Amino acid sequence: MKPRFALLSLVLALLLLPSVDTAQQPKVPPAQPAPPARPAGEEARVTETPHEMTAPDVAAFLDGFVPMQLERENIAGAVVLVMVNSIELIKNQMNA
Repeated sequence: MKPRFALLSLVLALLLLPSVDTAQQPKVPPAQPAPPARPAGEEARVTETPHEMTAPDVAAFLDGFVPMQLERENIAGAVVLVMVNSIELIKNQMNA
């Protein structure tokens, strides 16, 4: 009985061995190519001219941003002064 069991075990192992290799493998998406590396010390160059900072632009930003931060941080108020090239662009006192 033992030789028959050993032979059956060997046949079963040989039948199952190829199925281990051909089992369904998880699909791995292809690797994305890395962006070209910049040499050390080289900075990104901006090709478009920056938007000119105007008083209405700054006022709109401050009116939307500062009150929200004052309330969030529980601050009673703030004075904001923005100067460009030694010229006072905007001066504003804000309360929460």
